[in-house]
Amino acid sequence: MAFYMNLRRSKKNETAMELFGDCSLTFDDDQPTLSCNLFDSMRVDISLTCSVCLDTMFDPVSLSCGHIFCYLCCCSAASVTIVDGLKSADHRSKCPLCRQV
Repeated sequence: MAFYMNLRRSKKNETAMELFGDCSLTFDDDQPTLSCNLFDSMRVDISLTCSVCLDTMFDPVSLSCGHIFCYLCCCSAASVTIVDGLKSADHRSKCPLCRQV
C-alpha cells in the first residue's frame, strides 16, 4: 500500500486525522504516528519520525529488517550518494538502527 501525506496542518490544536478505513494519523508532541487496525484484534502503530535525522520522514524507505528511514538518511548510512541510490550500496551494509545486514 502506498499513499501520500501532506503533514502541514492548518489548525494548531489538531491532534488526529482520519485517513481511510481504520487508519489514522495522530500527532503526539508533534511526532506523527500512523495507526491502522488490521482485522479485529490487531493494531499497528508506525512512528513517522526518522531515527537518524529525528525529523518527520521524507521519501521513506523500508529496509529488509523492517526499519523505515528517510531515503537521504539511508543513503548516508550506506555511504552512497542519492544519485547512485541504495542499489549501489555494498550488500554488506547494515541498518543504522539494529545493525542487521
